[in-house]
Amino acid sequence: MGTDTSALELIAEISIGLIGFAGIVAVLSRSRLPPAVRSFRITALMMNGVLALIGALLPIIFLKYAVSPQVAWIAAAGVLVLMWSVVVLWAARVTASLIRNSEIPRNLTYVVLTLAAFVWLYLLYGTLFNVEALPAIYLVVLVSSIVLSLFHFVMLVLSVQSDDN
Repeated sequence: MGTDTSALELIAEISIGLIGFAGIVAVLSRSRLPPAVRSFRITALMMNGVLALIGALLPIIFLKYAVSPQVAWIAAAGVLVLMWSVVVLWAARVTASLIRNSEIPRNLTYVVLTLAAFVWLYLLYGTLFNVEALPAIYLVVLVSSIVLSLFHFVMLVLSVQSDDN
């Protein structure tokens, strides 16, 4: 079980940048997206950014105060499993509504939600059955959260109307 936190610090810094971009996009953009879809994308970008930020900070805090590194990683992974569960369940509920109203493409949404569910299962597996590989699994999950944030950011940027129109 490693105690080097440099990768976690980098993930936290990237997360802060993504959260800042979400705020800028939310305030300054004029989007062609329906308001419900735009709101979902901005919220998902923010939630995944905050998830990665908190997820990156938890092991640093737990490693400082835990009895052993193994306990710190298990505790951080347990909290991240709960947070990831909330995000995936929220995203599934909102996207189901958006798909019913034909506001977002069905296939792309299913792919993204399936990947998010697999990431959650991978973290749960690492927490319960593969504690030795948990730091690496944990980093994969945090990077996945950043990738999901970037996906929503790109989708927002692609929908922004230019001033020329």
